[in-house]
Amino acid sequence: MSITFYITEVNAAGQMVMAYRCDCSQRWCDACDTAWANDQEAPETFSCPDCTDTEVNMANGNALEFMEWVSIRADYGGDIPAPELAARCRRRLWDESRNHDSALSGEDRAAAMGVEGNPRVIVCDRMPGYLRMRTEQMLRICEKAGNRHISWG
Repeated sequence: MSITFYITEVNAAGQMVMAYRCDCSQRWCDACDTAWANDQEAPETFSCPDCTDTEVNMANGNALEFMEWVSIRADYGGDIPAPELAARCRRRLWDESRNHDSALSGEDRAAAMGVEGNPRVIVCDRMPGYLRMRTEQMLRICEKAGNRHISWG
């Protein structure tokens, strides 16, 4: 299972909806369709500035750890104003020792989650700097979002 963080906005009916529909791997937006129809770009090199960097997907455990890392309530669904999340990401990217995450073994992660020894749960190692890397990705999305929200689920 995984959790995807994506840009959202409030529509005319007051509902939270995705602000972007395309990640350029699925070719859904008008700019992508036009480029493909006119053969302007080869599929492997085309990227649409309106659609790229609009979401981040992480495994559940990594996503929950990321939320704790940036000090938001760890949950399987929710939203936060993009400027607020951007500020939290920037603080985590300051070059201080507390902001550099170390590697974490699967055994240690399983123990922290209370699932050690459970044969039905697979918990993998986390490489050093993983949370920092995801924080950089999230900051790019927050900056693109402007005053919109970042939702996850």
